[in-house]
Amino acid sequence: MRANPPSFSQPRVCLVACFATILAASTPLAAQQLRGTVRDSASRAPIPGAVLIVFDSSGTTLERNITNDRGEYALPLPAAARRVHVLRIGFRPQSNRVPVVVDGVARLDFVMPAIPTLLETVAIVEQPNCPRRADGPAAFALWEQAKAALLATIVSREANPPKVVRLQFVQRFDRKDSLVGQVVRIDSASTSRPFIATRAAQEFVERGFAYDSGGVMWFNGPDAEVMLDDAFARGYCFSIAAADTARPKQVGLGFTPAKRKRGRVDIEGSVWIDSASRALSDVVFRYVGGDIAADLKPGGRISFRTMENGTVMIDRWALRTADYEQGPNPNSLRTRAYGQLVARESGGELVHARWPDGREWQAMLGRVRGTVTGTGLGGTEIRLVDTDYSAIVDSAGAFEISNLFPGPYVVGAIDLKLADVDLVLMTRTSFTAVRDSTVTVSVDVPSAMDYAAAVCQAGLGAPENSVLVARVILPDGSPAAAASVEVRAESDGNLRRIAAVETDRNGLVHLCQAPRNSRVQILAQRKGTAPVQMTVDLSARVEAVKLQLRPRPE
Repeated sequence: MRANPPSFSQPRVCLVACFATILAASTPLAAQQLRGTVRDSASRAPIPGAVLIVFDSSGTTLERNITNDRGEYALPLPAAARRVHVLRIGFRPQSNRVPVVVDGVARLDFVMPAIPTLLETVAIVEQPNCPRRADGPAAFALWEQAKAALLATIVSREANPPKVVRLQFVQRFDRKDSLVGQVVRIDSASTSRPFIATRAAQEFVERGFAYDSGGVMWFNGPDAEVMLDDAFARGYCFSIAAADTARPKQVGLGFTPAKRKRGRVDIEGSVWIDSASRALSDVVFRYVGGDIAADLKPGGRISFRTMENGTVMIDRWALRTADYEQGPNPNSLRTRAYGQLVARESGGELVHARWPDGREWQAMLGRVRGTVTGTGLGGTEIRLVDTDYSAIVDSAGAFEISNLFPGPYVVGAIDLKLADVDLVLMTRTSFTAVRDSTVTVSVDVPSAMDYAAAVCQAGLGAPENSVLVARVILPDGSPAAAASVEVRAESDGNLRRIAAVETDRNGLVHLCQAPRNSRVQILAQRKGTAPVQMTVDLSARVEAVKLQLRPRPE
């Protein structure tokens, strides 16, 4: 699946950063169960996040689960079950036969020896398309550890999916790679799989991580399933990544495509593992090959977090590529529109997770606290422009918004008189949110009359006139651009047309000199829908109404 990101301009490049809802399936347990505890062989401490897999005699996986924060696990035990395998990043895998069932329960505890170094030599299968390297055995040893961690993310969401609140964002950068704007949306779901690759590993290896669809380039990123697939291991060469001073306790596994093909967009990068906490940190990659504007550093990152209850989740993800942006040509004496490539980043982050047993996790994000002046009274709604963030001003003129994704914001407000048309008034206040910090602002909230004066300018008219603001929306609630709006005033029992206008791209029209203390009829229509009519008494200096078009009868 794929999702089109919010558009700032006419995009020539799109991102595939997909966010999906995986509903928890309620599966009744078998009549017999396998239970036990997994512990460190040296310290005897419980090991959370260890994956248990039940196999039959042919090696087919029958069941799997993950240990909780106490190192405990429970699995259905099918009649065909023969062996149980346990693996966890930083520990040597263990395997054992299924024990005898007593009173419906088979008890099997494991002790796992910790690996002194994540780079212990292992037997490897030769990759004919990759050069021999001195660090080959160590790289494959690290790859085995990375696979154990990736598997834990998959089993976690199968066994114990939480309800989460997450952010989705699109950020724009200028040619100097400075962040200049962002759109942030908030949603809720029951999932621990926010980022999903749109194709199988074999298809990525053969066709690359980007494809053209109708002249639009779509970029993909690998998820845990892709990287665990044998096709990925066959299609990439592995090596120990160069040390990174910004990651003093981490070791990296580098991966590059085994074969390059002209015009194909591949990825190369590193999987980073925290050797101290024995946990998967993140996967960082860049796009290579094809026409990808390499100077804009296109690529992506996927970050992992191990929760206290043993669940392993992707908590942050992003894809970065180029976007075509139009603007005036600074090198021309005449003002001509021209295009340039700028960086654009699309992704998301988890805000909050709650598991069925009541356990919760909260991300450390930003916060803004503010006070309002001007016409801002209790009940006024403050909104951050191009986002879903909002707050209601209290009786003391204060507001607070939390869980802010890092980056720049512009403060807007909704005057109570304009609330019906959901019109956000721009203020002069802006700020930059910082992770785990609070920003304090003062906001001068404009009034509905301030808005009317700005829109109408010289056409505002005498005080005996009203300013009529109308928004026309489609049956699905989206703005009805280019809709026809006709306004008639009642006088002595007759109707006189006083305006015939067309809505803008936001579905808005403004009648700056409507007769105050009169009754008017508003008729809105657009091709493909049934017209709608409304009667309004113009008693205030500013009146706002919303008209929703109806589907045309079949």
